[in-house]
Amino acid sequence: MVDEFHLKLGSLIKRFVFLGGVVAFPSSQLVVLKVIKNLFERIAWTVGRSYSVRTEWGICLMNKTYVQKIFGRDKISSLKAKCVGLRNVPIHERCFEKDTGVQCSNVLVSKEDRDSENISTTLVHETSISQFDVSIAIHNHGDGSIAYFGDAHFDKATISRISKYIRSRSPNDPICFGRNLSEQTFAKVIRAKINGDTHFKLRNIKAALSSYKVGITKYGDVLGPCPVQKQELAGLLESVSLCLLKMRRPDDALESAERALDLDPGRSKCLFQAAVAYQRTGFLAHLVAAKKALEKIVDLPDYVDAYEFYKKLERSIQLGENRV
Repeated sequence: MVDEFHLKLGSLIKRFVFLGGVVAFPSSQLVVLKVIKNLFERIAWTVGRSYSVRTEWGICLMNKTYVQKIFGRDKISSLKAKCVGLRNVPIHERCFEKDTGVQCSNVLVSKEDRDSENISTTLVHETSISQFDVSIAIHNHGDGSIAYFGDAHFDKATISRISKYIRSRSPNDPICFGRNLSEQTFAKVIRAKINGDTHFKLRNIKAALSSYKVGITKYGDVLGPCPVQKQELAGLLESVSLCLLKMRRPDDALESAERALDLDPGRSKCLFQAAVAYQRTGFLAHLVAAKKALEKIVDLPDYVDAYEFYKKLERSIQLGENRV
């Protein structure tokens, strides 16, 4: 059933979300989690404990500002519900959580994060993400998002929360769940990108790669749907992919290109790089994937290098050989 659902509707749902749609999964059945993970490959959520009695779930302090905006009450700090919890949910995707009893450790928040409007304290609990069960989780994909509501009985309170979640992503006044970078941190990202470009122009590929990666690490797992920050991250990943191609590491280059295309599927240069990486992996079957990547480029005939590569791929596929 899951495979049939994925085959018939999976690509449509994923595209709908990428373009700004929202999808809520209000069920605690295991099949729902399987559907979610089939649709969105980067989600690593797993099933947690089942809470058959009404249990209090505390608000995730890291996301408190956004969670309160979404669910409509500034003073909300917890909820009570019978749920099947999720484990392995990154902090920036949690709405309400429950400590499973494993000892936490405290870590200081950096000054630039402390200055962000989303963090009201200088000390937050941080620990392995597997040590919490989460009752409501939100995952951003493209300009949209999906949400898991693990209600065991799908009661009126859950219906109300789902309605508020959907309204919160209205195009007129969207609430961008997920902590964006502060201005200070984003400035460091820009500097790292400039440094990388400078090294690349001097053909110091290793130094360029190192600088680009510095910029990427500034994001961590806290990127919300801010368009400017997403585009910059996509650009960094694209640059990393190019460096890795020049270093003859096609598998790693392909992975980086695909991450960039997850954020911005229309990047022509990155589609070209993905196609080259596919071809260089040495598998004949990947030529077809390379050809499909190039076919996604708008006005492909006008992109001379990519179009010439495309024609060579066509000939190689017809001849059944992995040479371009």
